[in-house]
Amino acid sequence: MLPTLLVLAMSLSPISSLSQDSSHEQPLRAQVAKGLSRALDLSKDADSSGLIPLMEAAEWVSSQLGESHLSKQADELVYNARWRALTDKHKAAKWLEGELSGLLGILTFEPVLEADLPVGFPAPTPVQEIELKLYPEYRSAVANMGMTGSNGAFWKLFMHITNNDIPMTAPVEMTYEERGKGMRESKMAFLYGDPKLGAPGAKGFVVVSDQESNWVVSLGCRGRESGARTVEARDVLLEWIEQRPELEVSGKVRVMGYNSPAVRGSKRYFEVQIPVRKIMVSLIDFGQKEEAAKWTPVNDTVMGGRSNSRMKNSDDGYARFTGSLSLENNGGFASVRSGSVAGDLVDADKVTLKIRGDGKTYKLRMRSSATNSWVTYQASFKTENNKWSEVTFSAEDFTPVLRGRVLRDVAPLSFEEVTSLGLMISDKQTGDFELQLAAIELR
Repeated sequence: MLPTLLVLAMSLSPISSLSQDSSHEQPLRAQVAKGLSRALDLSKDADSSGLIPLMEAAEWVSSQLGESHLSKQADELVYNARWRALTDKHKAAKWLEGELSGLLGILTFEPVLEADLPVGFPAPTPVQEIELKLYPEYRSAVANMGMTGSNGAFWKLFMHITNNDIPMTAPVEMTYEERGKGMRESKMAFLYGDPKLGAPGAKGFVVVSDQESNWVVSLGCRGRESGARTVEARDVLLEWIEQRPELEVSGKVRVMGYNSPAVRGSKRYFEVQIPVRKIMVSLIDFGQKEEAAKWTPVNDTVMGGRSNSRMKNSDDGYARFTGSLSLENNGGFASVRSGSVAGDLVDADKVTLKIRGDGKTYKLRMRSSATNSWVTYQASFKTENNKWSEVTFSAEDFTPVLRGRVLRDVAPLSFEEVTSLGLMISDKQTGDFELQLAAIELR
């Protein structure tokens, strides 16, 4: 059942903007903000105003925002309001109304961007939300804080871009070092708008360097930056990372500051970020004996050929793709196909096989929900005889084929659309073969 205030809101305007899935015209936060604004207005004007409708509004906000940081904050508001109501329901309602108004301010907040973002940079992270973001390669001028602190570093960088006719961009990057239980700024960087501008190297008091593309976990923050707020945000981000075994910290905490001193108070915006990298997570562990049984042979016998294959477990804790390849009766391929892996590769950037081969060349094959069932994407890999190795593939390594013929008018492979995997041997490599597999992992 919809909360009382939201039912009333429905009578005033269409409810489609309040649903996470029903409208593509507004971002989710804007939809939730509109619904919360209506609820707060009705709490002041409707006969049903009071604590219960406000709690219902907070619960609705939480339900719309899923597992986000703001959703947890809305849940905490409901919990605290219940405790406050034990002594004074009227004061509890006033308190909750104020807190929800503050939450509405967060939902509707838009950062003041005083300069352009560098080429290819992601948009700022919404306030009090956590995002995993990919930054492109970029060039920056870096100055150490030293004895003069942030003011000294700022003026060194400002003189550098002024003397070299480099346009100012936002954000300004500040790197932090751990200092006991707190943190301190160690470096400041101005980011070049285009990585083709200038050239790397020492330039007086600053060093121009190129930064590789990297992933970060980012928390959007409203208000003035401070060491205490950076520490608080760092701890929130570390807790978020710990809950995701596919990520590990790969760099120092940094703050992306977007505003000059001309922007004051609650209008200011910054991001606290921790660089991360994706680590291997197991898609298929062939040490689990039931995994090999999920793979089905698909050989040239379907066309009259005489090749054979199978996938079976080894007592040593891996699987063996074995068989014999024959060219008789126009044959020439042997393969096995996995069970469904639909949705399992959604977050993958790369796929790695841990294998021991026999010196022959094999193919990793993938089927996609984006094409018809006859089209397969495949990538070849050569093995070394009786030697364990890892072979890693990105989506760009795969070529669409149909009955051995390369297709030119088919969209590139997207891992998120992969529905099944396969292994194949072909290319007239006749005779017995054996490929041993320990795992298929994702990065």
